[in-house]
Amino acid sequence: MPLPREDVDATTPKFLRDKYAVVGVGETAYTRGSNMTTRALATIAVRNAMLDAGLKASEIDGMLSYQSNDSVFSPFVAGDLGIRLNFYMDVFGGGSSTEALIGIAIGVIEAGMCNTVVIFRSMNGFSQVRIGGTGVRAAAPVSGDALHSRAYGWQSAGQSFAPTFMRHMYDFGTTAEQVAHVRVAHSHHASNNPKAYYKKRLAVEDIINSRMICKPLHLLDCCVETDNANAIIVTTAARAKDLKQPLVRIRGVVGAAGRHALPGRADFDRRRPLRQGHPLAEFRRWPAGHRPHWLL
Repeated sequence: MPLPREDVDATTPKFLRDKYAVVGVGETAYTRGSNMTTRALATIAVRNAMLDAGLKASEIDGMLSYQSNDSVFSPFVAGDLGIRLNFYMDVFGGGSSTEALIGIAIGVIEAGMCNTVVIFRSMNGFSQVRIGGTGVRAAAPVSGDALHSRAYGWQSAGQSFAPTFMRHMYDFGTTAEQVAHVRVAHSHHASNNPKAYYKKRLAVEDIINSRMICKPLHLLDCCVETDNANAIIVTTAARAKDLKQPLVRIRGVVGAAGRHALPGRADFDRRRPLRQGHPLAEFRRWPAGHRPHWLL
């Protein structure tokens, strides 16, 4: 007889903490004009991750990726590298998908569907499908849910997030100068990273004086669009002990999806900080079966 839900604690800390590890990391150069397909970029990044981990193609049997109709699918990359997959999945998603896919990698290995999983993201984010909404993305036919967004100017990431910023400013008095401090911090980190595309340290005034993209976001508030691919490899900690790199254990994975996950919905100010960030901080405080509705 199955146990009632409140008597089952299936959280990461109880069963999976430190049982899995990241064993390899690979990437391509970050450019504006790769002159390569996303398939070639992904193949290079995955191969570099394999070399970093000291793994052969025969030792990888799972593959995950995410994209927005702008990249290659896993079976093509696996075929180029001689990898025979027991499990693969290509997810439609954005920037937070990497963390989710790490959780999925743990889940499918735990379920016995495969033993070692490589996760990749490959994109020509400057020369082809640009997150900023121009290039190939701008020429795509308007269909599906885009009928509810593109018709009102929600084409790029900046346009989609701008209403959330405006609502936060309205409710809490947040200023453009305060928002600019995020990019200031990022530019300081980039200045110490030899692989960063831009290494110049910025001041608040630099961001505020850059041209407006979509109120209240300026050009320098927005992400840098580049062509690149990245890959990481996940396997069990027991297997990782025999590989090249020091053990990097995965301590836990928690995810949340807001009810108002699309632009144009109500509750702009709470859509991300409460529906997503808050649950991550609160998750462990509530025992399984007694968590409030926004944690379920």
